[in-house]
Amino acid sequence: MMSHMIKKHWGNAIPPLLLAASLGTLYWATMARHIYLEDSAEFITASLTFSIPHPSGYPLYILLSRLFSVLPLFSSVVERLNFFSSALTVSAVTATYFALVRIFKNKTIALSLSFLFGISPVVWLHATYAEVYALNTLLVSLMLLLYSRYSTRPRAKLLYALAFVFGLGASNHFLILAATPVLVFGILRILPLRTNDAVYVKMLASFCAGLLPYLYIPIRSASDPAFSWFDGNLEKLLAYNIPTGHRFSMHTARYISDVLTAGAESYSWVGIALIVGGTVALFYHKNRHRHAVLWLLLLFSVVMLVLLVGGQEYTPFASWFYQQLYAPFFLFALIPIGYALKLMHNSRFRIWLFYTMLLALLIWPATELGSRYVKNDRSTYTLFDEYTTALLTASSDEYPLFIHSDHIINDPLVFGSAYQHYMRGMHSATPIYSLTPVFLPPNDFPRNKLRDFAGHESKLVIDYRALHKNILTTFPASDADANGFVYGTHVAQLSKPVTLPNLFYYAANDNPYHQSLIAKYYYDQAARLYKLGAFKAGQWFLVQAIAYDPDTFSDYYNRIIAYRDTQPH
Repeated sequence: MMSHMIKKHWGNAIPPLLLAASLGTLYWATMARHIYLEDSAEFITASLTFSIPHPSGYPLYILLSRLFSVLPLFSSVVERLNFFSSALTVSAVTATYFALVRIFKNKTIALSLSFLFGISPVVWLHATYAEVYALNTLLVSLMLLLYSRYSTRPRAKLLYALAFVFGLGASNHFLILAATPVLVFGILRILPLRTNDAVYVKMLASFCAGLLPYLYIPIRSASDPAFSWFDGNLEKLLAYNIPTGHRFSMHTARYISDVLTAGAESYSWVGIALIVGGTVALFYHKNRHRHAVLWLLLLFSVVMLVLLVGGQEYTPFASWFYQQLYAPFFLFALIPIGYALKLMHNSRFRIWLFYTMLLALLIWPATELGSRYVKNDRSTYTLFDEYTTALLTASSDEYPLFIHSDHIINDPLVFGSAYQHYMRGMHSATPIYSLTPVFLPPNDFPRNKLRDFAGHESKLVIDYRALHKNILTTFPASDADANGFVYGTHVAQLSKPVTLPNLFYYAANDNPYHQSLIAKYYYDQAARLYKLGAFKAGQWFLVQAIAYDPDTFSDYYNRIIAYRDTQPH
């Protein structure tokens, strides 16, 4: 009897342990060891300095990552926080496995689909560097697990836990709020309000308890943190990211088609067919969760994109950015896939139909595993760390530095410099300015004119610099010297040019921030050579910059051309 229970226990434990171990190994091997692009450097710096990052402030992530950072893991705190994302993602996929086991009562389906989810490009991406998306995926998967448990054994405590996790999710990223209509109407359908008012009061209290991390923002902003967006004003922080779009256009349709493309890249076209077939089967068999599943798929794809896009023009950068938000959609897509597989498993043709379809679903991602590994291998990515180090090294500590670029690279450039400044003490003798709260602009800077120069703020910086000749900038002005990184009348040519090795990284090559960073590096090297009178050498760097710049003939390109035309050649 006892041995039977032990065998059953280990039989239940082995699949999730294998899942966690295999994915944990993949994530650990490919995670970044240095600061990475996007908002990663800002989150690392905010976590380690207890600051308040860009809206919505992400208090839950800041608090949890700060706790994780003190664990005696790895040699650097950056590695710890990157590994934090790996650990969160492994936990999310494991929670997904347990949810699917409860939903389908089939370990083979649950294990296969969970692994498929874990190696999908966007989920794997979020596991490799410090960002809030991995925590969001974990909280969404925990909600699915709690609801699956409630469906099999209804208990009010599970609903309170569900509401609490939902509140925690809203304390991390607003994306989770897309599930609100399904949660509200689904629970109202199960529990009529008139006869369960006490349950709803406790659920509301649980949800509010999940929002308590937001208290960190006003408390910390009153204690003079290293940086604080909107001075910790909760109303502004929360309102900033609320989508207000409602227009649908052909541009919106293109963004929606990207969901289909990303789905095919993650689950193959067999998976897409199973999503469609499984959804139809849910309605055909009048499954009680059919409406919830359909609405979750729509809310985390079509509705989300309509609200975010608002009918605006399609751009490759926006397309790439929105794809970072698809993880919950891919998670809920596992339900119709699993339902279709379960029907095949229960049919009399199980031997050839179920196993053939399961093999067809898994074989393409399995054969792509090596390619996905290479595409997600950020373990040797050092370019961003090296560039921001070189930037602050090339700017003299004797003069203030104004970091700005009318380009998508602006925020990562500011965030990376913030890490070097606040965590490594670089350029600490004189101020660093920017047009973000990470480095506030000078007190006499005309901030009231920023809205009038939206997208071309560097014109204001140039005008300001004309009155303050001692300020160095990260973009050219006609009367400025150049050393390949910064510009100004006090810039000294570097004793030897700083060359950044390993500009090509397969894992980041399609990342527009990476492309923009390399383009800026080449543009600035071209400007340095133009200043030295080496026109032909400068042209070579200019051609390389144009090839990398995701914004063809961008504003920065035009500034470099204007700078070139002021130099003798």
